[in-house]
Amino acid sequence: MDDILPWKWIPNWYTFIVSRNEIRRKEASAALSPELKWLTKVSIAGGVSGFMAGCYLDGSKRSLQFLAENAHRLPKTVQGWYFYHKYKNYEVVDAAFRGGLRQSVKFGGMSMLFCSIEQILETVTGRESFLNTTGAGIISALLFSRANDLSLQYTKYAVRYGIIGTAAMGLIGDSYGFFTGYSLKYPERKREDIISEIFFQTPPKQIGYKLPSLSPPTSKIL
Repeated sequence: MDDILPWKWIPNWYTFIVSRNEIRRKEASAALSPELKWLTKVSIAGGVSGFMAGCYLDGSKRSLQFLAENAHRLPKTVQGWYFYHKYKNYEVVDAAFRGGLRQSVKFGGMSMLFCSIEQILETVTGRESFLNTTGAGIISALLFSRANDLSLQYTKYAVRYGIIGTAAMGLIGDSYGFFTGYSLKYPERKREDIISEIFFQTPPKQIGYKLPSLSPPTSKIL
């Protein structure tokens, strides 16, 4: 029970993310479960993608808004144009940064939700399979549609793209396991009989979200 207490794994999780010391980062990585490391990587990737998308979309939108708001009073001097573009750039950067933060939280949260659901399905079924990944995509799409109060038509679109995208992700992971014999998400875990595992023809394995007990590091950091 003590293995899952936050103060047991949060310091190592934090070190795994931000530390630049290679030895300390490896020690922290060894103390964390493969599921938690995969969840962290997916969430960070989603957050970064969301920030980039939000910056581009909101920055472009604010640029057009600024042009429309000032179309009736465009400057007529060189100095006027200088201040026009100066204030426009300020507005665009501010809007892009705010939009990036908003989308980063949304994308990161959705990525974390999807990965958590996938890991729950893997724990229930006891195996990795693109079917678990696809199921997690469907559930995440439905929850997203419900949270944003989407219409039935847009909910169908969300589910459709969720199925296509997550099925492709799952198949990539299964293909990697088929050719290498190891899991793409959890490199420490072997995947031998991929075909039987994918279609639930083998007994379930011990796949679950487990945080190992932490012991003091044996190596000294200079």
